[in-house]
Amino acid sequence: FCTGVGSIAYATARAYLKNAVGIATTSTSEAMTMVLNGTCTAVTSNKATLPHDSRFNIFGSIDRAPAAMFTRNGDSQWSDLVKWVVDGLVIAEINNVTKANVMSYPGSGDEVFTMTSNLDVTNGLPVQSNFIAHAVSIVGNYGEVYARNVEAVIPRANSLNALYNAPYSNGTRGQVFADYLSWNSGTTTPVVATGRIGAVVSRGYVICGTKQTVPGFGVVQPNGTVFGFDADMCRALASVLFPSTPIGNIDSRIQWVGAPGSSRFDLLRNSTFDVLFYASTITIGRDVQYNLTFAQPVFNDGAAILVNSGSPYNSTSALNVAGVKYCVVAGSTAVPTAANTLPLATAVTITGTLDQLPGVLANNTCQAAVESRIGLAAVKLNTQQFLPGLLDRSPLAYSVRDDDKDWASLVRWVVNGLVIAEMHNITQANVGSLDATTLVFEAQNVLGYANGTANAFQTGFPDPIPANYVAHAVSTVGNYGELYQRHLESIVPRAGTDNALYTDGGLLYAEPLLSATASNTSRLNQTFGQTYGAVRAAGTLKCGVDPDDPIFGTVSGQAHGFSVDLCKALAAAIFPQATEATIMSYITLVPVTPATRFDAIISGSIDVLASVTVPSEGRQVSLHLTNTRPYFFDVQAFAVLANSTVTSLAELDQPQYTFCTGVGSIAYATARAYLKNAVGIATTSTSEAMTMVLNGTCTAVTSNKATLPHDSRFNIFGSIDRAPAAMFTRNGDSQWSDLVKWVVDGLVIAEINNVTKANVMSYSGSADEVVTMTSNLVVTNGLPVPSNFIARAVSIVGNYGEVYARNVEPVIPRANTLNALYTAPYSNGVRGQVFADVLSWNLGTTTPVVATGGRIGAVVSRGYVICGTKQTVPGFGVVQPNGTVYGFDADMCRALASVLFPSTPIGNIDSRIQWVGAPGSSRFDLLRNSTFDVLFYASTITIGRDVQYNLTFAQPVFNDGAAILVNSGSPYNSTSALNVAGVKYCVV
Repeated sequence: FCTGVGSIAYATARAYLKNAVGIATTSTSEAMTMVLNGTCTAVTSNKATLPHDSRFNIFGSIDRAPAAMFTRNGDSQWSDLVKWVVDGLVIAEINNVTKANVMSYPGSGDEVFTMTSNLDVTNGLPVQSNFIAHAVSIVGNYGEVYARNVEAVIPRANSLNALYNAPYSNGTRGQVFADYLSWNSGTTTPVVATGRIGAVVSRGYVICGTKQTVPGFGVVQPNGTVFGFDADMCRALASVLFPSTPIGNIDSRIQWVGAPGSSRFDLLRNSTFDVLFYASTITIGRDVQYNLTFAQPVFNDGAAILVNSGSPYNSTSALNVAGVKYCVVAGSTAVPTAANTLPLATAVTITGTLDQLPGVLANNTCQAAVESRIGLAAVKLNTQQFLPGLLDRSPLAYSVRDDDKDWASLVRWVVNGLVIAEMHNITQANVGSLDATTLVFEAQNVLGYANGTANAFQTGFPDPIPANYVAHAVSTVGNYGELYQRHLESIVPRAGTDNALYTDGGLLYAEPLLSATASNTSRLNQTFGQTYGAVRAAGTLKCGVDPDDPIFGTVSGQAHGFSVDLCKALAAAIFPQATEATIMSYITLVPVTPATRFDAIISGSIDVLASVTVPSEGRQVSLHLTNTRPYFFDVQAFAVLANSTVTSLAELDQPQYTFCTGVGSIAYATARAYLKNAVGIATTSTSEAMTMVLNGTCTAVTSNKATLPHDSRFNIFGSIDRAPAAMFTRNGDSQWSDLVKWVVDGLVIAEINNVTKANVMSYSGSADEVVTMTSNLVVTNGLPVPSNFIARAVSIVGNYGEVYARNVEPVIPRANTLNALYTAPYSNGVRGQVFADVLSWNLGTTTPVVATGGRIGAVVSRGYVICGTKQTVPGFGVVQPNGTVYGFDADMCRALASVLFPSTPIGNIDSRIQWVGAPGSSRFDLLRNSTFDVLFYASTITIGRDVQYNLTFAQPVFNDGAAILVNSGSPYNSTSALNVAGVKYCVV
């Protein structure tokens, strides 16, 4: 027997045919040909697709084979539209609406009215509300489509393909059915924001987890609010989510929840709060094992040692003695750092928060306390002092769960925006009075302007996030510098520290606040999970690089360049069998240009985008992409011919001159903000733009300075904007994005620790990060690669410094640039910004964190599922004296709980359920604001509930309909008797 490969028909047939030989063909038509030529005895497929002519005899019926249309997960709006078009054709037939009468139908039925009228409702779909009528006017109703295409082969009467209400005589009832076409007419404003943004806005407040006893960061006030730096960051976020709330009343939009240091990540994972505004060190363990997403660092700190003043333990050598005790907070990254620094001393672990450390130090429970310097500085006693220096680096950031990238992006860009506001001297005092048209490009974006037009900045975030959301946050709490001055300056003076702006010698650097360019905003709403598995199965990593960039990536000829080396490093982590000699056999270099790169990564044509690409708000939010930490720091500049008389921006900004840049690059929009008079030309690539300069079509080409031609033919000038470069992945597969991020960070960590290509496999150092990098530790690391994957990458391409020296150093010397290590000496006021998060696993994690992101992971981590049910309706749900619920719907909840918690005994399954009453009138609002995880309240599936409330319904558990109930013996014993003026009927 033959059947098409990829069909489930083969496996089904094999279950019935134990002895016959099965042959998989490329298609059903090929299988038919093989029957005709005698190669196969039979072809098996869906009955409808078999040949219904005199050449063949059809027999057998071995399994159900319904047919449906499919869409990708990740875009519920598109899936809803497709579903309701299909259902709509059935609804039309049920209501006798045909191709001939649909546009003039005189009927008054609710569904017909909904179908044929262009109602003034916000329907949650990007089409007019009469979209089904339009479809029927083109193809007819379901019955007409069936009659035209299938009836001649498979008559519909007395088959499953008849309408559910059609008469039948052979025991086979029609199954063609549809959900109910009824809009929520009360919905007059768009339900635009989905995911956590939508849930928080619908709920009416954001839940922030913060310190509550640490001066400078978070201290509970008598009225229950929290005062401190972290708390003000929460207020900034709340002001963006609820822009119409007066500044003085913003705390009414916040629920404050204390976040103990030892359990803060567990509380975040089980959705106790929406965001953890508790600045915490970014480590690989917290990132990939806890499945978190961190915003950019708000502080750059390190672990420090605090001792009592006058203590004889005034050095690490004095402390590193058997019998000496030091105190640390459980769960802190200072725990492994202290153990590595003081291996002979004994650790005393405090379960709680860091504000307990000064007390236990003062009462001599321990001789020293080890924790982040900035945190200890906020709570230390006047009788205590720090030992000189820091023991490690600790980039401190806020965090959210990995399950909602839009929410993570919003938190990230609120924080980023406050830094950008400080960079442009936009303050709480002047933000409302600045003339945007006089400001530079990025500063205009802060105020919500684009090209001089108010509220035109395309943020990519859904309503109600306004175009000027950064300005709104600044008006509420001030810029980053103002927050620091208000809360932390008296604790740790900022000048000369890592927490200064990068322009002042610090490490505070912000990715640009720019929208996605117009040619790239029509992103595909899709997710690509399991990218790693697909790459492994294919045996190749598809890496997008620029074929015309001699420094960063060359496809034609010999593959080399900074971007290519990053691709090699990633491939080395994925394919441990690869060697330096064979690594390119595991990589497919896909040429991309500024015009094609985003389509390539969004569509899945490439697995990672490695060409020089600037991370920006628009690219992360509008295009739904995730980027690594910048691996190269650059500026946008201009190149003209060496003999050109144009040597400055002022000279170029004349109507007789032109500038060229690749389409799809943000360089055009940035240049246009500075060049009001020169003519701009968008080209297909930077190399084409260079050619146009050489042939005189363009006066100048503008791009990232590193990608401009550094030879005697050209003169380079100007520096108009930050242009960092990062690698990009798609949203929707956090594990893959984490792997790419930590490969890039890993090369930097190797350089920080002096681990090189030559010594990585024989390194004998004992530093915690080096041990983590080079040892194949037995840890559940949350990534699908061995824990020494970074060492594998370094063994192929070297550390970051080696990659830079090989590819970029001859063109752009590294010393005294932003591309130097953050620890490198500098003399011109430009401090290196090459930095990495901390390579430290959560060694206590011995079982897999399998349920990644999403609600499954949150529910399993929380330990119970929250079910919304009826509680007073016999048969469906009635509350029992012990607080549990009895009924059909309640047992469905128990079935779900038993699957989520399979080790819980059946008799104890109710311990895994939180029962919440679901009032009929508000049940969907409660579901949308996450009051419960699932609504086990059997409800009619309507288009309004589906797309306006942004819900997903399971298959029907009952097929029911509205009925009329009257008192027995009532004269109102028919609809005609009831349908009289003055008669009243009650509904819920």
